[in-house]
Amino acid sequence: MAKFLLVALAATFFLTAPQDPAPDAATLLRFERLAQPGEAHALLQRLVGEWDVAVRTPAEPSERVDRGSLKGVALLGGRYVQLQFALTVAQQPFEAVQVLGFDPLRQQFTSSWRDSASTWATEATGAPRADRLDLLALAGTLVDAVDPGGRPFRIELDLAFDQRVTVRLFESRGGVEALAQTQTWTRR
Repeated sequence: MAKFLLVALAATFFLTAPQDPAPDAATLLRFERLAQPGEAHALLQRLVGEWDVAVRTPAEPSERVDRGSLKGVALLGGRYVQLQFALTVAQQPFEAVQVLGFDPLRQQFTSSWRDSASTWATEATGAPRADRLDLLALAGTLVDAVDPGGRPFRIELDLAFDQRVTVRLFESRGGVEALAQTQTWTRR
């Protein structure tokens, strides 16, 4: 009986105790400051607009170049940018959506990718570079049908020029990193 009463008292406490204590004024100000877009978000907004895209994929015996377009759209008051890709890859239509953002709490850029060739997401993050603020360097785990367990990858977005963006995608296989793709975006 004593065990039952102890369990009942504990359950009553957890059911009646506040789930989230009310934050103090200093915490509320910090939340508000972290929620506002800053310089890193402004950098991402350079991607808003329409772009022509050339995707170079090194392959044997020769390099393949696929073409298409992308549209960059500001989301949620400039906190994110959504990139909508429409390409022809290996003579097949290909669509993708990438959402880029900056997380001020963790001080890192974020990327989330979805495409018409899969049903899974690819996520990547990376801290701003002190030596090149206009070069986004993100890393993650690339999961696909070739490697369901995933393999390391990284992506670099060079935003140094207003009219052109260069994107380099590196994949690691067997512990060896190699350039898997280079994209050149030219503003329309």
